[in-house]
Amino acid sequence: MITRTKDDIEALELMQQCGGHFVSNLARAWVFADAENDLRLRLAFGHYLDEYKALAQKAKNRTSAPAHDPTRGGGIEGGT
Repeated sequence: MITRTKDDIEALELMQQCGGHFVSNLARAWVFADAENDLRLRLAFGHYLDEYKALAQKAKNRTSAPAHDPTRGGGIEGGT
């Protein structure tokens, strides 16, 4: 049995949705890989997984960022 982290799963989903032809199909295959093939894929293509983990994290940070607080200044209404 393969133990994939939540970050791995999110990265593979993002690879399928946003990756180019090769990366999206690689992710589709990766999802079905057994433990031995998962290791092979990580050794050969782990850089893609790492890249999409970082992109998924950035997307999470962007969606969880607090709304602009006009009392802190810097808005059009005034303040610097």
